[in-house]
Amino acid sequence: MPVPVRPSLAVLVAVVVMAAACAAPPTKELSLAQGGIDAARAAGAAEFARDELAAAEATLARAHADVTAGDYRAALGHALDANTKAQAAAKAAADGRVTARLAADETLDRFAALIDRVEAALAGDEAKRVPAATRRRVDGQVKAALERLAATRAAVDRGELAALDTVRGQTAALEAALESLTPPPPKKARGRR
Repeated sequence: MPVPVRPSLAVLVAVVVMAAACAAPPTKELSLAQGGIDAARAAGAAEFARDELAAAEATLARAHADVTAGDYRAALGHALDANTKAQAAAKAAADGRVTARLAADETLDRFAALIDRVEAALAGDEAKRVPAATRRRVDGQVKAALERLAATRAAVDRGELAALDTVRGQTAALEAALESLTPPPPKKARGRR
């Protein structure tokens, strides 16, 4: 039958183990914290979780300062805290990446819908009353927009979310093209008095 350990003895053992662990720099914990920060960076924390990443880096820097000062116990605590913050940064980065990807997909879907509306307007009866030069210009804009949409989707699939800026720039031009396909209202004939 196991002998029960008194709480005061357990505390004493923990203090002795902690004191022995703090007799040297916590190199393992510092290395783990640095690895956690590197993993968070690889997960995109520099882009999607800047604050969390900065907090982890600052805490790790503090741990290194504690080592330099010879305060290994504080260094251990800060190294462990830095690793925890790095893990939080990696999770926040993953969440941020998912959110950004969903927003990117929505932007691309809206752009595709706008292209569809312009194509439908171009094929509609009202567009036939618009000058042929305007219809040709809009048709060229639609073709360019379709190419831009395909290229941007491919870039977003590769994780290059900055490619969305070109789509945002073309959205205003396509909306103006859609407006240009609406013929002016017919002029009312003046009645005789």
